[in-house]
Amino acid sequence: MMEIILYSILFFTGASIVSFLTVMAYEIPNSNVFCLRRSCCDNCKRQLSWNHTIPILGYLMTFGKCIWCHYKIPILYPVSELLGGLFLLAILPLEKDIYFVIPIFVMLILFSFMDIFHGYILPVYYLLVVPCFLLHTHTLFVIAGLAVWGTLYLLEYFGFGIGLGDVEVITLLTFLLGFEKILLIVILACLLCLLTFLLKKKRSFRFIPYLTISTGLIYLIF
Repeated sequence: MMEIILYSILFFTGASIVSFLTVMAYEIPNSNVFCLRRSCCDNCKRQLSWNHTIPILGYLMTFGKCIWCHYKIPILYPVSELLGGLFLLAILPLEKDIYFVIPIFVMLILFSFMDIFHGYILPVYYLLVVPCFLLHTHTLFVIAGLAVWGTLYLLEYFGFGIGLGDVEVITLLTFLLGFEKILLIVILACLLCLLTFLLKKKRSFRFIPYLTISTGLIYLIF
């Protein structure tokens, strides 16, 4: 019984972190670096009651619609909260270094929603993973990261690469995880993009969300 309670707390902690980061990313252009307000409807801007802000359950209680204007809430929100909760549950039994992985994924989730909502990221949030870089990185990781950055930057400069934000995120992940893992991450992210294209015929992609999902999968597997 105690294990069920503990796992439930961990799950809703992960889901709540994602929920908060979603609001934070959405509000960045309208406020400051940090967001302290309560969640509100994307359409009518009316503040949500406390029980409707509960991750996943709030979506189910309102049947996926705003109680005020009946605006359909994007399914992205509860799905991302679900994935956040499941990820936190997954890394603990595997005895992963939670103090290393949590800052990385907080940064990646925040960047993913910034990329989705606004099409850009703010470099100030790179500071979240500075301790991870100082405590865990290896000289070979730094060399690989610089090589990756130079290659991707030249491709972007000549119009054959991806956005500068994507280049910076991939470089930072190489510093933290090494060349072998970032190669797997990028390949998997590209495959997810290809799958999205086949399903939706979508030709333009926000790449950081795919990098985030791929990083989570590769980190759990390896």
